[in-house]
Amino acid sequence: MKSRDLIFLSLLSLAISTNIYISVPNLDLISKEFVVNDLIVSIIAGSFFFFFGLAAAIWGFIIGKYDLNRKKGLMYTTLLAAVFDIIASISNSAYLLLSCNVVIGISLGFSIPAIYSVIVDYFPIEERLFAIAVWNLLSSIGSTIGYAFAFASGILGNWRFAFIIASFTLMLSILALLVIKEPLKGQSEEILTDLFNKGLSYDYLLNERNFLVSLSRKTNFLLAVQSFFTSAGWGAYMGWGIHFMTREAHLDKVQSAAILGLVGIGGATSVLLSRAVQKFQKIDLRVKLFLAGIFVAVEGSSYIIMYTLLRITNLNIATQDIMTSIMLLLSTLAHNAVFLIAILVGAFGNFMGSSAGPIRGSIISEINAPEEKSALIGTMMVAEHIGRSLGIFTVGLISFLVSSLYFGLIASFSLYYLGSIAWFLTNRYYHNDRKKLLETLAIRKEILLKKHRTQKNE
Repeated sequence: MKSRDLIFLSLLSLAISTNIYISVPNLDLISKEFVVNDLIVSIIAGSFFFFFGLAAAIWGFIIGKYDLNRKKGLMYTTLLAAVFDIIASISNSAYLLLSCNVVIGISLGFSIPAIYSVIVDYFPIEERLFAIAVWNLLSSIGSTIGYAFAFASGILGNWRFAFIIASFTLMLSILALLVIKEPLKGQSEEILTDLFNKGLSYDYLLNERNFLVSLSRKTNFLLAVQSFFTSAGWGAYMGWGIHFMTREAHLDKVQSAAILGLVGIGGATSVLLSRAVQKFQKIDLRVKLFLAGIFVAVEGSSYIIMYTLLRITNLNIATQDIMTSIMLLLSTLAHNAVFLIAILVGAFGNFMGSSAGPIRGSIISEINAPEEKSALIGTMMVAEHIGRSLGIFTVGLISFLVSSLYFGLIASFSLYYLGSIAWFLTNRYYHNDRKKLLETLAIRKEILLKKHRTQKNE
């Protein structure tokens, strides 16, 4: 049952994620149509990430405080986002498009804490990492599909088609909610098994004081720090990758999108790495934190090497004809070793770094109480999407100042190293925070059982 629900939840995430990069491939078209510069279009694209992350934190707190029905919430917010996708598709100004991006981001922000909390309530700690990895994988596939929709719309000369397709996809995804059964809050926690076996529920709710206490845990703080820095690099990668390749590596859009797709294959296979990490954590739960630090550093280094090699090779194989473009790309991959190495290095970095997200999700669920988890994953989304917005904005600003996307990209990719340091520091505090959680849950379980016995005797 839980595996089936994981699949449908992941498919829902896939549909929702089609909105993430829906305007990114066509920043140049939006800029020309509305007559605005790189700085303005970077704000339009970055607004979704900022409000998506901010809303995730607010929604997460509301879910924990009021024990909202996550299934109904997903239905209403997904429907609202679909409506504003349609409005975005007919927007007649950059400001209306910006406003739509804000509303869509706020609506879909509900999905992160809602789906995450359902998954961690279904899967025990020894299975949780892989389950989160599957969810992340389908979400990544969704964002890639959305990117492809947007890219195809750009090729056809109209960026608006992508919003229409995204709206239809969201409407269709609501059907997945009809077969999902919502689990009991905290039912996967082994220490609470006695409680659920007696037909009782874990009825603790989140309040403002407890939320602030959870934010003060060093492990949570450092997870937010690493999310911010690594997401800044990733935002730059996804937000400006195609534009760098067309402007400074002298490739066309078809070739640029194909390169990002080839690199993305590495991330698509990272679920296998997450499975391996899940097995390693049986030795010591802290092993995965050390590995995550290594993975993130490798990812940042790989992107720096990849983009530097692309700039150095200066292939200049851009063409207007799509079939000719593809043939030139394949021929260059076969005959230019430096170009091939650049793609392979990028794919390897994507493979390594994509495992850090599931590890983070697993850690959050291991050191925070059931009512805190949705709010904490939402807080991480704030850090993550503000980081993405900063990464997109940083590259746009540096491009505006020095007329080169390359230097902005390298600056953003260097932030991966700060994220790696944060992962290594997290390893120092995780064990203590995990121990405190188990002690807290044990006390709460006894309180709830005692309350039940007292009521039964009365």
